[in-house]
Amino acid sequence: MAKTISLINMKGRVGKSTLTINLAWHFAAYEDWLKKVLVVDLDPQFNASQYLIGVERYAQMLRDENPTIWEIFEQHTKTPTGKIKGFDPKDVLIAVARIRGGGGIDLIPSRLELSLSLKNPAQKEYLLQRYLKKVESEYDIILIDCPPTESVFTISAYLASDYILVPVRPEYLSTIGLPLLVSSMRDFREKYAKQNPILCGSGQA
Repeated sequence: MAKTISLINMKGRVGKSTLTINLAWHFAAYEDWLKKVLVVDLDPQFNASQYLIGVERYAQMLRDENPTIWEIFEQHTKTPTGKIKGFDPKDVLIAVARIRGGGGIDLIPSRLELSLSLKNPAQKEYLLQRYLKKVESEYDIILIDCPPTESVFTISAYLASDYILVPVRPEYLSTIGLPLLVSSMRDFREKYAKQNPILCGSGQA
Protein backbone atom coordinates (compact mmCIF):
# COMPACT_ATOMS: atom_id res chain seq x y z
CA MET A 1 0.00 0.00 0.00
CA ALA A 2 1.26 3.44 -0.93
CA LYS A 3 2.47 5.90 1.69
CA THR A 4 0.85 9.30 1.19
CA ILE A 5 2.70 12.49 2.09
CA SER A 6 1.18 15.98 1.94
CA LEU A 7 3.45 19.00 1.61
CA ILE A 8 1.77 21.87 3.45
CA ASN A 9 2.65 25.35 4.68
CA MET A 10 0.13 28.15 5.17
CA LYS A 11 2.72 30.57 3.74
CA GLY A 12 3.22 30.71 -0.02
CA ARG A 13 6.52 30.71 -1.90
CA VAL A 14 8.34 28.42 0.51
CA GLY A 15 9.12 25.78 -2.12
CA LYS A 16 6.25 23.30 -1.71
CA SER A 17 5.85 22.61 -5.40
CA THR A 18 9.58 22.58 -6.07
CA LEU A 19 10.21 20.15 -3.22
CA THR A 20 7.28 17.96 -4.30
CA ILE A 21 8.67 17.61 -7.81
CA ASN A 22 12.24 17.00 -6.65
CA LEU A 23 11.10 14.34 -4.18
CA ALA A 24 9.07 12.67 -6.92
CA TRP A 25 12.09 12.45 -9.21
CA HIS A 26 14.33 11.33 -6.36
CA PHE A 27 12.03 8.49 -5.32
CA ALA A 28 11.34 7.43 -8.92
CA ALA A 29 14.78 7.72 -10.52
CA TYR A 30 17.41 7.36 -7.77
CA GLU A 31 18.88 3.88 -8.13
CA ASP A 32 18.40 2.97 -4.46
CA TRP A 33 14.67 3.79 -4.63
CA LEU A 34 13.05 3.32 -8.08
CA LYS A 35 9.58 3.81 -6.67
CA LYS A 36 6.30 4.29 -8.49
CA VAL A 37 5.25 7.82 -7.52
CA LEU A 38 1.97 9.66 -7.94
CA VAL A 39 1.99 13.46 -7.64
CA VAL A 40 -1.35 15.06 -6.77
CA ASP A 41 -1.49 18.77 -7.62
CA LEU A 42 -4.03 20.14 -5.15
CA ASP A 43 -3.14 23.79 -5.74
CA PRO A 44 -5.33 25.85 -8.14
CA GLN A 45 -2.15 27.66 -9.21
CA PHE A 46 -1.13 24.34 -10.89
CA ASN A 47 2.64 24.97 -10.64
CA ALA A 48 3.48 21.31 -9.99
CA SER A 49 1.49 20.28 -13.06
CA GLN A 50 3.41 22.62 -15.34
CA TYR A 51 6.73 21.68 -13.78
CA LEU A 52 6.13 18.00 -14.47
CA ILE A 53 4.63 18.01 -17.96
CA GLY A 54 5.66 21.39 -19.32
CA VAL A 55 3.65 24.43 -20.39
CA GLU A 56 2.80 23.19 -23.91
CA ARG A 57 1.64 19.74 -22.84
CA TYR A 58 -0.34 21.27 -20.00
CA ALA A 59 -2.11 23.67 -22.38
CA GLN A 60 -2.88 20.79 -24.76
CA MET A 61 -4.33 18.81 -21.85
CA LEU A 62 -6.78 21.63 -21.17
CA ARG A 63 -7.70 21.92 -24.85
CA ASP A 64 -8.37 18.17 -24.94
CA GLU A 65 -10.61 18.56 -21.87
CA ASN A 66 -8.79 15.81 -19.99
CA PRO A 67 -10.14 15.31 -16.46
CA THR A 68 -8.17 16.87 -13.60
CA ILE A 69 -8.36 17.14 -9.82
CA TRP A 70 -11.35 19.43 -10.44
CA GLU A 71 -13.43 16.50 -11.70
CA ILE A 72 -12.60 14.55 -8.53
CA PHE A 73 -13.99 17.33 -6.33
CA GLU A 74 -16.97 18.11 -8.56
CA GLN A 75 -18.03 14.56 -9.51
CA HIS A 76 -21.27 14.83 -7.52
CA THR A 77 -22.10 18.42 -8.39
CA LYS A 78 -25.55 18.94 -9.86
CA THR A 79 -25.93 21.00 -13.03
CA PRO A 80 -29.05 22.09 -14.97
CA THR A 81 -28.66 18.95 -17.09
CA GLY A 82 -27.69 16.63 -14.25
CA LYS A 83 -24.27 15.62 -12.92
CA ILE A 84 -21.05 16.52 -14.68
CA LYS A 85 -19.67 14.05 -17.19
CA GLY A 86 -18.44 10.90 -15.50
CA PHE A 87 -14.85 9.73 -15.77
CA ASP A 88 -12.81 6.61 -15.29
CA PRO A 89 -10.45 7.00 -12.29
CA LYS A 90 -7.47 6.17 -14.48
CA ASP A 91 -8.37 8.89 -16.99
CA VAL A 92 -7.26 11.51 -14.47
CA LEU A 93 -3.72 10.09 -14.33
CA ILE A 94 -1.09 11.51 -16.66
CA ALA A 95 2.07 9.48 -17.27
CA VAL A 96 5.10 11.71 -16.73
CA ALA A 97 8.07 9.33 -16.76
CA ARG A 98 8.95 5.64 -16.74
CA ILE A 99 12.35 4.75 -15.31
CA ARG A 100 14.28 1.63 -16.26
CA GLY A 101 14.19 -0.70 -13.28
CA GLY A 102 10.60 -0.03 -12.29
CA GLY A 103 10.43 3.59 -11.17
CA GLY A 104 7.95 6.05 -12.56
CA ILE A 105 5.97 9.24 -12.05
CA ASP A 106 2.28 9.89 -12.74
CA LEU A 107 0.40 13.13 -12.18
CA ILE A 108 -3.10 14.16 -11.19
CA PRO A 109 -3.05 17.68 -12.65
CA SER A 110 -4.75 20.77 -11.29
CA ARG A 111 -6.30 23.76 -12.99
CA LEU A 112 -7.28 27.31 -12.07
CA GLU A 113 -10.99 26.43 -11.96
CA LEU A 114 -10.34 24.22 -8.94
CA SER A 115 -10.66 27.38 -6.85
CA LEU A 116 -14.36 27.46 -7.78
CA SER A 117 -14.85 24.33 -5.68
CA LEU A 118 -14.36 26.53 -2.64
CA LYS A 119 -17.71 28.20 -3.32
CA ASN A 120 -19.52 25.00 -2.38
CA PRO A 121 -17.17 22.89 -0.23
CA ALA A 122 -19.80 20.89 1.66
CA GLN A 123 -19.39 17.10 1.64
CA LYS A 124 -16.26 17.24 -0.53
CA GLU A 125 -13.51 16.62 2.02
CA TYR A 126 -13.55 12.82 1.60
CA LEU A 127 -13.57 12.74 -2.20
CA LEU A 128 -9.79 12.83 -2.67
CA GLN A 129 -9.25 10.09 -0.08
CA ARG A 130 -11.87 7.88 -1.77
CA TYR A 131 -10.33 8.45 -5.17
CA LEU A 132 -6.81 7.62 -4.00
CA LYS A 133 -8.09 4.39 -2.45
CA LYS A 134 -9.03 3.28 -5.97
CA VAL A 135 -5.56 3.81 -7.45
CA GLU A 136 -3.10 3.57 -4.55
CA SER A 137 -2.29 -0.10 -5.22
CA GLU A 138 -0.46 1.06 -8.35
CA TYR A 139 2.00 3.22 -6.39
CA ASP A 140 4.61 3.12 -3.66
CA ILE A 141 4.47 6.82 -2.76
CA ILE A 142 1.82 9.51 -3.24
CA LEU A 143 2.90 13.16 -2.88
CA ILE A 144 0.23 15.86 -2.48
CA ASP A 145 1.21 19.45 -3.27
CA CYS A 146 -1.19 21.60 -1.20
CA PRO A 147 -2.23 25.25 -1.56
CA PRO A 148 -1.07 27.77 1.08
CA THR A 149 -4.55 28.32 2.50
CA GLU A 150 -6.86 26.73 5.04
CA SER A 151 -9.74 25.22 3.05
CA VAL A 152 -11.53 22.01 2.14
CA PHE A 153 -8.38 21.10 0.19
CA THR A 154 -6.34 21.16 3.40
CA ILE A 155 -8.83 18.88 5.15
CA SER A 156 -8.86 16.59 2.11
CA ALA A 157 -5.08 16.34 2.24
CA TYR A 158 -5.08 15.55 5.96
CA LEU A 159 -7.70 12.82 5.48
CA ALA A 160 -5.78 11.22 2.64
CA SER A 161 -2.31 11.39 4.24
CA ASP A 162 -0.13 9.17 6.34
CA TYR A 163 2.43 11.96 6.81
CA ILE A 164 2.62 15.76 6.68
CA LEU A 165 5.81 17.43 5.46
CA VAL A 166 6.21 21.18 6.09
CA PRO A 167 8.65 22.95 3.74
CA VAL A 168 10.25 26.01 5.37
CA ARG A 169 12.87 28.29 3.90
CA PRO A 170 15.60 29.55 6.28
CA GLU A 171 14.08 33.00 6.66
CA TYR A 172 11.60 34.70 8.97
CA LEU A 173 8.78 35.19 6.41
CA SER A 174 8.75 31.46 5.68
CA THR A 175 7.79 30.72 9.28
CA ILE A 176 4.75 33.02 9.40
CA GLY A 177 2.37 30.25 8.37
CA LEU A 178 3.56 27.73 10.96
CA PRO A 179 1.32 28.82 13.89
CA LEU A 180 -1.70 28.68 11.58
CA LEU A 181 -0.68 25.21 10.41
CA VAL A 182 -0.34 24.00 14.00
CA SER A 183 -3.81 25.36 14.76
CA SER A 184 -5.17 23.78 11.59
CA MET A 185 -3.83 20.34 12.47
CA ARG A 186 -5.10 20.62 16.04
CA ASP A 187 -8.59 21.51 14.85
CA PHE A 188 -8.50 18.65 12.35
CA ARG A 189 -7.60 16.10 15.01
CA GLU A 190 -10.40 17.30 17.26
CA LYS A 191 -12.97 16.93 14.48
CA TYR A 192 -11.62 13.78 12.80
CA ALA A 193 -10.39 11.79 15.79
CA LYS A 194 -9.76 8.59 13.84
CA GLN A 195 -7.42 10.32 11.38
CA ASN A 196 -3.99 11.25 12.67
CA PRO A 197 -1.31 11.92 10.05
CA ILE A 198 2.23 12.06 11.39
CA LEU A 199 4.22 15.27 11.12
CA CYS A 200 7.47 14.26 9.41
CA GLY A 201 10.56 14.79 11.53
CA SER A 202 8.75 14.91 14.84
CA GLY A 203 7.44 11.39 15.37
CA GLN A 204 3.83 11.30 16.47
CA ALA A 205 2.88 14.99 16.56
